Amino acid sequence: MRALVSLLRRIEGLGGRVRRNGHLIDIHAGSADPVRLRPYLYILLNRYERDHFIAIRNMPVCAMPDAWDHFFQMRGRVSRDSRCTACRFHASCVGPSRGFMPSCFADIPREVAIEVTTACNLACGICFHAGADSRHLPLSALFKVFKQMRHAGCHYVRFTGGEPLLYPHLQKAVITAKKFGFQVSLNTNGLLFDEARAEFFRHYADSILISMQGCDSLSESRLTGIKSDFRAKLRRIRLIANQCRHVRIGTVVSQHLIDHLADYLRILRSAQATYWELYRPIAASLHEDYQLKQGDFIKLVRCLKRYRGPLSIKVANPVPFCIAGDPANNCHLFLGGLWDDGHTRLVLDTRGFYKPSYAMNKDLGTDLLKAWRNPLVRRLRSLVYLPTKCRRCFYAGWCKGGSRQWALHSGGTLWTSDPWMPHE
Repeated sequence: MRALVSLLRRIEGLGGRVRRNGHLIDIHAGSADPVRLRPYLYILLNRYERDHFIAIRNMPVCAMPDAWDHFFQMRGRVSRDSRCTACRFHASCVGPSRGFMPSCFADIPREVAIEVTTACNLACGICFHAGADSRHLPLSALFKVFKQMRHAGCHYVRFTGGEPLLYPHLQKAVITAKKFGFQVSLNTNGLLFDEARAEFFRHYADSILISMQGCDSLSESRLTGIKSDFRAKLRRIRLIANQCRHVRIGTVVSQHLIDHLADYLRILRSAQATYWELYRPIAASLHEDYQLKQGDFIKLVRCLKRYRGPLSIKVANPVPFCIAGDPANNCHLFLGGLWDDGHTRLVLDTRGFYKPSYAMNKDLGTDLLKAWRNPLVRRLRSLVYLPTKCRRCFYAGWCKGGSRQWALHSGGTLWTSDPWMPHE
């Protein structure tokens, strides 16, 4: 804690302004020189991001391009620098400071997630593809997407499914993606990994996300719909974690997880996991474990706030930051809606069309840039449909007002409120 206080004082000494509130650290660059301030902000992010929500204001986004998701979206503060007009953050960035050469963020998806197959060796009741016929994305369609990404300037591709290891052309697709110069991510349940596959992805995957729904054989079998050898699952997780870069574990929040959180934490520690992503159930499910109420999730949030172990835990899909009261006390647990509902990523369906998210089956066509500029996706990113109080919230740029899919499910339209949004 002393080190954090000393670092924040150094930032203030350079001309920055610091506001702390609960787990929020709000940095306003003030009169500081961005070039001098930048190294200290990176130290702050690298050391304290796990337990704090760090917001950055009044800095040019291009001064810290890999920290773009920490920048406060200042509506109406349009940069006056003509060199910035094509930048995606033009409408919210303060623009470059004197003597600083700007670099433009093109208005394109940061990532394209490609559903290469709907086939899976599990039968999870919460899956977006539950009950779908098995189909594979044609290899020709995949290469067409790569060319569109290169033309647009996209650098990140994610292979998902279904279970992508059941896709017969996966290794060829991954190798080709690397030849195009893309950063490659893989979503998998890990059950089909062996030494050879671990060795392959050690060379070609920049990030791997492994799904783990239970904390023992019984719960894993019940939640995935397939009898599971949980010890074998853990061996594969350790294999992948030892061989590959940046491995994360992902779990859809169930009632079983809420009731047995300590068991999950113990298992993850034994599996040598360092990052755990939790997901609010987005697809409506008949499985009783996934029929969560708002109070169930609040209970989980309160338990996670008390966790002090080595595991980095984040709720990685849309949940209103104010679900459990004062957002400043909970914000460090949430990534918000940045990666859903067309805000930074598009998903390619196995049927060949783009859609705003995994769950939102809105056909945006087969052209990447046209899909990104589709009026529906533009409206999703605008947040104009949110209540005025919500749009004015400090956290709105990250929270995004919760889940549009749950708004559709509960209110019949994408533009109503998330049912977990607190109502006064």
